[in-house]
Amino acid sequence: MKFRVKTKDDRLYIKVKTVRKEDFNSVEMYYFASKSFPFFLCPIQEKKNTVIFSGPKGIPLKDYLEHGVTQGDFFSLIRQITDVTLWLKKEMFAVNRVVWDLRYIYITERTKEIRMIFVPVEQRTDPREILVFFVRMMNTLRPSSERDHEYLEKFYRFLKTQQSYEPVRIDRYLSQYA
Repeated sequence: MKFRVKTKDDRLYIKVKTVRKEDFNSVEMYYFASKSFPFFLCPIQEKKNTVIFSGPKGIPLKDYLEHGVTQGDFFSLIRQITDVTLWLKKEMFAVNRVVWDLRYIYITERTKEIRMIFVPVEQRTDPREILVFFVRMMNTLRPSSERDHEYLEKFYRFLKTQQSYEPVRIDRYLSQYA
């Protein structure tokens, strides 16, 4: 897939174009768009192989993590991602249709809400993909204080004990920090 990002009038627009012979599943795209879940950018299919996603202006999660994040903000991000996956399961959408790339997940700095991209094309994924995504977040993150490494180390040790991504287990772990 190819991504092209633009901002205009405090809105974020991401054009996603499939490559090769992949096409978007138009029925799944329409059904997903009708649900309007707040953690996702809104899709509008432009062509058979092109969708434009729009939402409030934000910065890539990668940039946000590199600027220094508190423990509370980090666990808030993990909770939002867990909520996203629980909602997708409840609505019977495949979690592997989310773009799990720190460059294409956006955060609104004022509200600290994430916005993700749901792309309905078949993708092969590892059942541990979201756990690996959490580790990538931790490796990118710069703690707001040099003393703030302990919570990252504990969370990393917890992730290493997980055989696969289970949102309920993550939620239980996060309840310790609520």
